[in-house]
Amino acid sequence: MSSNETTFPARLTSTAQALKWIADNAAHLTVIDDVVVQEMNCGRCGGTGIYTHYHGVCYACGGKRSRWTERTPALDYVRKQKRNAAARARSAAKANARHEAKLERQRDMNEAQGLGRITFEENRIRREAARKVEREAKRTEAPEGRLEITGRVVKVEERGVDDPYETLRTVATVVVDAGNGTEWAAWGTVPATLLRAEGFGRGAVVTFTATVKRSDRDPGFAFTKRPTGGKVLEAAPAE
Repeated sequence: MSSNETTFPARLTSTAQALKWIADNAAHLTVIDDVVVQEMNCGRCGGTGIYTHYHGVCYACGGKRSRWTERTPALDYVRKQKRNAAARARSAAKANARHEAKLERQRDMNEAQGLGRITFEENRIRREAARKVEREAKRTEAPEGRLEITGRVVKVEERGVDDPYETLRTVATVVVDAGNGTEWAAWGTVPATLLRAEGFGRGAVVTFTATVKRSDRDPGFAFTKRPTGGKVLEAAPAE
């Protein structure tokens, strides 16, 4: 049973046990003469008797039993809650077993490839960490000023803007080879000329002019403003 489920007596045999359980776990219920009284609504129409304005009478209750009162002896009510909780626990256990079996298959596959007994997600995190270390080792301080930027596009995305007449703008991250095995990255709006150029996209090698401002948090990352011109030197690979 999950931590979200309430506990029940091992043997639920008396009304007194049921009333105590209700007092401890469902004090909001109305109990009259050891009977739980509940005002119920049709689950489809919510008690209106009409499914929607366009569909008319609710097809679940027929509009005749959209609202009703249920009176259930306290012992029967709590026994039902106990059965439902046990069913949920069994369902959760089966789902967990299926999930663990799936992870074990992933571990077997990765182990067969010499990666160790790790899941696909753990392997992805490991690769991301390795790539981050590699990027940081190669990263050098970005220059500043009005520059001609030449590099490879590694990411392209749409971003919203404040201008009410322009709802989206295309931005890109470009990695620039600084020589000696080092590089820096620039992020900003793609100039219109470059955006219209044939072959532009993730993986393309491009050149354009922009004002570059180094990030305060990451010296190897910069922001570009007022981009102009631009052309594609090497087209993006076909996807």
